[in-house]
Amino acid sequence: MGLIITSNGRELWEPSQDVGRLFVDQIHTLVGIAGAESGVSRVVSDEVEIDGPRFCWFVNQLAKRLGETDHSVLLALASGPFQVAAALHFRLCGDWPKVSPRLYSLLEGARGLGLPCARTGEVPTFAVTTSGARHAEISPSPQSLPPGYRLYDFEE
Repeated sequence: MGLIITSNGRELWEPSQDVGRLFVDQIHTLVGIAGAESGVSRVVSDEVEIDGPRFCWFVNQLAKRLGETDHSVLLALASGPFQVAAALHFRLCGDWPKVSPRLYSLLEGARGLGLPCARTGEVPTFAVTTSGARHAEISPSPQSLPPGYRLYDFEE
């Protein structure tokens, strides 16, 4: 059984124990780098609760800090947890964190993660509006998308 990561009763992700605990530990370590509380609880009974607004603020602050650094090792060490955090930010906030062009490749990596929820079967599929604004949809069919939306093709 894996960890269950939720926000306000909504399951966001169900990683394995090892992956989930590593992510939580990394996020707590990055609090000092971001200069903001993460909103991510400690693991309790195989569950982690995320305070959505606090987490979204944290991810944006982390993106700002990583975008400003010229320390390549810091960027390399923070890249993995940032990508997972960016994908969770997308699920929670409905948009991607604001990043400098230097971090665009990290967002592209985050888009490919998916972060499935094993118990609910939800796998986010990313949609993009004709104006270019990205929104999260959970396993939509093309027919279920609102007018003006299309499924995001990762090859575009």
